Amino acid sequence: MKRDIRTKDYILFIEAWCLLALARFFIYSFPFKYIVIILERKPNNSKANKNVNPLILDEISNAIRRACNHSFWKTKCFEQALAGKIMLNHRQINSSVYFGVADNGVFMAHAWLECEGRTITGGRGKDKFAVINKFQ
Repeated sequence: MKRDIRTKDYILFIEAWCLLALARFFIYSFPFKYIVIILERKPNNSKANKNVNPLILDEISNAIRRACNHSFWKTKCFEQALAGKIMLNHRQINSSVYFGVADNGVFMAHAWLECEGRTITGGRGKDKFAVINKFQ
């Protein structure tokens, strides 16, 4: 049985898929100091985050998750956070990317994106990581 997909969801999926590919290209092609420019970029609108519709946050989170599941490359937490940050900035919504580390015998790092107190990407296991940096 084929599921109906709303046009809006399909467009968000395509946007997320393309931005995940672009984020992967940036991460593997440029030094981190250039990626920080994207992470620190704020929405142009001075009215950003006024009455943010929580539905759009869910839609973006779902689009990124679906795009990860349908990409032919492995998408990691950093690519997801970067793509989500770009998608939210495009919609004039402020967000924060967090970087955390954990040492449970093996050093691990993680990145996640939050907006309005909600985790958009990278929420699984984020509590195990100590935040070392935050980009707003």
